[in-house]
Amino acid sequence: MPYRGYVRLNIELLRGPDSTQHLFNMSVEYLREADVQKCLRWSALVPKMESALSQLSDKSVVQPVKLVTPVPGKNGVLLTMPAYSRKNNALGCKIVTSFSGNKTKGLPSVIATVLLLDGDTGKPKAIMEGNMITAWRTAAASVAATKHLHSGKKETLCILGAGEQAKSHAQAMHDQFKFSKIKIWNRTPARAIKLCEELDLGSICTVHSTAQDAASGADVICTTTGADQPILESAWVKDGAHINAVGANRGHHSELSVELHRRGAIVVDSMETALVEFADLIEQGIPLWGDVGSIINGKRSKPGEKVTMFYSLGMAIEDVLSAELIYENRLAENKTKYAYTVDTP
Repeated sequence: MPYRGYVRLNIELLRGPDSTQHLFNMSVEYLREADVQKCLRWSALVPKMESALSQLSDKSVVQPVKLVTPVPGKNGVLLTMPAYSRKNNALGCKIVTSFSGNKTKGLPSVIATVLLLDGDTGKPKAIMEGNMITAWRTAAASVAATKHLHSGKKETLCILGAGEQAKSHAQAMHDQFKFSKIKIWNRTPARAIKLCEELDLGSICTVHSTAQDAASGADVICTTTGADQPILESAWVKDGAHINAVGANRGHHSELSVELHRRGAIVVDSMETALVEFADLIEQGIPLWGDVGSIINGKRSKPGEKVTMFYSLGMAIEDVLSAELIYENRLAENKTKYAYTVDTP
């Protein structure tokens, strides 16, 4: 039969002690990128990410350290990122592979897959293509952080970068805050122009030839590149601005200059992870303010520094809660799709 956008995997397993065997079936739905996108809405995803950030802060999440498995001779690596939410009884694991040679084969170098499991039994519930989940949940987390850290006006948005994270951040920020100006810069101008066209927001979206020009006067700035050297300097950022730094290279903080880090409050999604990721900044006497979840759950007030910076370090619980939301919306969609009525005489 022709492929219709999803695959249902029927798996038969034999289990049981001695000679007694018990047969049971597991029906696991595989959601491709198009299916995932149909089940995502910023208005529902942002509250989920607020909950994820709050749970990270109050330690109600079980989230082991990311396991990195090298693939020798293939220029590849396998990352496994499991998490469990006690509050939501949501269990799952994101599996990410990175193979540098994939581009020559017409494949993305990074491929993510999310496995969602039943929190009571451990049975697989769904397998989902995860690249879009990563892009959406990261942008939704940035929106949540912006909401709780930035109390000023939200008229001008600056996006540095033009990849998937740049696109999802522009879409999420505009959807939730309705910016009147969106300024985009990328080292390759053609990619910035293409992103503007894809956003289809008319004259409010403009491309700029320098990062300084794009960042100048912006209320909110999102850095979404893989730069290993600073692309955003302190002098370009006005007082009261908020920065969402989500790009990463060897270090998660390479996009912003040291002077900028010294000037503002560094807020993260997970302090446990950040103490490792930002060890070199801490050694230079640049402190971490804390996690944004402590503000969301009312334990701390927002920092009073002139500039706030939110670092999204990539938390597995964000993927799991996103997958749970997608799964619930998929069930509702299928229930509506296959619903029917019977006329009675």
